[in-house]
Formats: sequence, C-alpha cells, structure tokens
Amino acid sequence: MDRSEIPMNKTVCISGANGFLGEAIVRKLQDNGYQILALTRNLDGIDFSKKVSTTKYVAGDLSVWCSAILDFEPKIVISCDWQGVSGEARSNEDQNNNIERIKKLADTAREIEAKTFLTFGSQAEVAPSFDLIGENVEDSSQDLYGTAKASLRKVLSESLSDSNTKLIWGRIFTIYGPGDVRNSIIVNGIKSFLNHENFEVVSGSRKWSFLYIDDFANAILKILESEDLPEVVNIGNPDSVKLSSVKNEINEILEFQMHQFSEPKPENPKPDLTWIPQTTTLSALGWKPQISFHYGMEKTIAWWRLNV
Repeated sequence: MDRSEIPMNKTVCISGANGFLGEAIVRKLQDNGYQILALTRNLDGIDFSKKVSTTKYVAGDLSVWCSAILDFEPKIVISCDWQGVSGEARSNEDQNNNIERIKKLADTAREIEAKTFLTFGSQAEVAPSFDLIGENVEDSSQDLYGTAKASLRKVLSESLSDSNTKLIWGRIFTIYGPGDVRNSIIVNGIKSFLNHENFEVVSGSRKWSFLYIDDFANAILKILESEDLPEVVNIGNPDSVKLSSVKNEINEILEFQMHQFSEPKPENPKPDLTWIPQTTTLSALGWKPQISFHYGMEKTIAWWRLNV
C-alpha cells in the first residue's frame, strides 16, 4: 500500500475484519479516507471484487496479526475478533481465551505507540435496569460472556494506563442488520417467518435497544475522529422499541397473516428490567441514530431473502 498521501492519524488496523461488526467498520472507514490493515483468521466471505487499494487483508493466527501490526504501525488499532458471541458459547469457559489474545493486540498497539486501542464490551457486563444505563455504571455481569468482557476491560485499562495508547471501550448494546447471522430475536424471527415456522416472542412488552449496523459504523467514525473521550462509551440506541415489534415488523414486511403464527401473549402492565443505553458521549459528539427500526428491518429482511 502507498501511504504517502494518507495522514498518519488515518491509518488503522482492524482485527476480525470479515465479521459482522468488522466489515461494517471497514466499509465506513474506506469511505472516509482511511488506510486499513484488515486482519482475519481466513479469507472466507471477503468479496475481493469490491476490494480497494487502501485496504490490505492479512489472514493468519495471532502471531501473524501482531507481526503485521508491527510492520504497518497504524495510529489506531481496533479489535473486533471476540469468539463466542451467541448461543451456548456465552456460557462456555472458553470465553476467557479472548482476554489473553486481545491483550496481546493491545500490547502490540502500545509497542508501536498507537494513539488509540478500541475494542468492544457488551450490555452483558452490567445489570438490567428500569432506567437508562449510564457509561459509568458498575459491572454486574449476567453470564460468563459478560464476566469475561468486564475482566478484559480491567486488564486493558491497567495495561495501557501508563502508555501513550488510549483505551476506548465501546460498550455495545444490540446491533442488527444485513449480514448478521448470530443467534438473536431478529435473526430467529426472520428465519422462522421465511421457513413458515412458528415464532413466539416472550416478554413482548419488554422494551429493547436495537441499533442498525450503519448507525453503529457512524458511531465508530465519530469516536475515532474525536479527542478526550472517556474510557467507556455506550454504543446503542437510546430510543427503545418493544420486543413484540420484531414480530410485527417481520409480519408486515413479509405480508404474512398473524394467525399463521403463535398468538401474542398478554402484555405485562409492569415495566420489565432491560438494557437501554444512555449515550452521553456520542450525543455530545453530535451522533444520533438515523435509521428507523422499520427501515432497518426492511433492509435486514431483504438481505435474508437473497442469501438464504
């Protein structure tokens, strides 16, 4: 890659670059003049017909990744390579294997004196609440996945505290959109409807935060182009929708009749504990979600119809 015309503060390395979140970040940064080192375990799923000259893909294990970072010397390192995000894997002790790997990436970022090391936490780190969840809330993990995430943040915070590399911990609430095949209420609902199978929403009256993938990518761009950020930045939609809306939107978009599927359960008159973020930092930067839930679901369902 020719780096002569790329400002140094626009050189970035992204691990897990062919995953759901990583791909979205790559696309957004490509469109905004960044030079990218994209790290993957393999080259599966990468559309090289859309490859641009400012992005270099390197596939391999952790040692290959670290060597590539040392050679490239990016000013920003982003880790999107968490293993075991959905399903039964969230309760597997292997969750802790992520900690050592991502710490090694952070250590490498520190070695080259990268300006920023950005990685991602989860709403699973904190307890559900009746109120919006702030960025400074105490950890109260809900499963081994959340515990491992919280442990990683503490490890990274301590490791980078006396360095020139700033840790940014993007605490993610539910992200959805085309290309996401992880186990979730949206994915399960779409698959069930397309297969004409029964789909039931439990706790349909519970409010939830759903953020479309393009709004997530816009948030990452805001973070990377801002200074003096706190360590923890909530990334999610502060405007909630009911879980029953997932079923209703799919039904409307696919034009099915509701009686083909299980009848909705009576709504709980009392509010349920849930995870809705307070996006203090991003709001101060001028960011807010732009994609409506209906439009996001239309785009997501269209992708599933073409790819299943």
